[in-house]
Amino acid sequence: MDIKNIIIFLVVFFLIMWLQHNDDKKFLKTDKRISLYDKIKIPLVSALFVVLIKELNLNDCTKFIQSIMIVKEPVLNTRDEFVNLSNPLDDIFVDPPDF
Repeated sequence: MDIKNIIIFLVVFFLIMWLQHNDDKKFLKTDKRISLYDKIKIPLVSALFVVLIKELNLNDCTKFIQSIMIVKEPVLNTRDEFVNLSNPLDDIFVDPPDF
């Protein structure tokens, strides 16, 4: 882990901890978060997710997912297929059926 990740982790951790503290004071939730575990659980998990997403290499992820799944090439319709279509009004029947 380089120094940039540590700084980002600490900034996000303390920012969320500060927001959680202000939310606790605003809604009088001080009696619910007494232990240290309850106070740092949400900021720690969210800061870890931020650093993990920052370090995620999307090219490697797409290669890995494509190796698992079969990705088909999209079939593009050409203009010739649309020109040869029959008239859609020919399929409308207005007479009663012959029984």
